[in-house]
Amino acid sequence: VTSDGCKGNLSDTRQDAVLERVLANEPTLLSLVKVYPNPTDDKLVISVPESAKIERVSVFATSGMLTMEQLGNKATTMELSLSALPQGNYVVEIKTTQGTVNQKITKR
Repeated sequence: VTSDGCKGNLSDTRQDAVLERVLANEPTLLSLVKVYPNPTDDKLVISVPESAKIERVSVFATSGMLTMEQLGNKATTMELSLSALPQGNYVVEIKTTQGTVNQKITKR
């Protein structure tokens, strides 16, 4: 007997398939956050959907060291100047009202 009282596997399988289909159609915050241009020479633009205001953006070196942090003031678009950072790879952590997203970027 399955969790909903039916005999056999068909009932639970159908519920799982429907749930997977619904979740697969939902866009994730990661897919909606835009970080560009990448690679960049200096300016980096971060854009999030209207439902997810930017609270804070942190830039980490690949070693994990925090190299820059800026408050977002609940905006949906933010521009960062990376001119003070040396060339290399970084991880940009974007904390929004809907969650946190990490994006890899390259500074040329």
